[in-house]
Amino acid sequence: TFHPLSFSIKYALYFLYFVPNSVGRILRYGAPLMLVTSVGLTSANMYQNHPHQYAYFNILAGHDIAKTWELDYWGSSFKQGLEHVATIDDADKISVGVSSSPGKTNLMMLTVEDQTRFTIADEGDSDYFLSNYRFKKEYKRFHAGEAPYDQEIFSIKVKTWLDEFKIMGVYKLR
Repeated sequence: TFHPLSFSIKYALYFLYFVPNSVGRILRYGAPLMLVTSVGLTSANMYQNHPHQYAYFNILAGHDIAKTWELDYWGSSFKQGLEHVATIDDADKISVGVSSSPGKTNLMMLTVEDQTRFTIADEGDSDYFLSNYRFKKEYKRFHAGEAPYDQEIFSIKVKTWLDEFKIMGVYKLR
């Protein structure tokens, strides 16, 4: 059995290669060029933003996409935020607050020494606060510059062709 999409592809290829008029010639050479350009631009964007290439947004998403889209849905950037805190703070015990559950999960990806240094605490009782601005409440507090979002010490940004978006921030509380 054939998938219905295979028939669509078959007829599209037939059209591209066997239509003898000038429109056919334009499509015959233009469509592969557009495909190669699209794949090339997407690959360049993924390379530029690695290891956060999953936070990709195309040009049609518009400006300030963080208002309507979750930028770091999986919370993978928390690992880099935690590693940064471990690097700059030489204390034996470091308490951190996190805005969402992936912040806790990413602790397991750190070295054993760093895992024992960190404890997860409430925002008010922690030395640092890490956020991926996943929820609207966090996004509003971040853009309003409310505490703790007024003491940034580290951030991770993802670039698109139009803008640059912050997907992770580390804030010093004490």
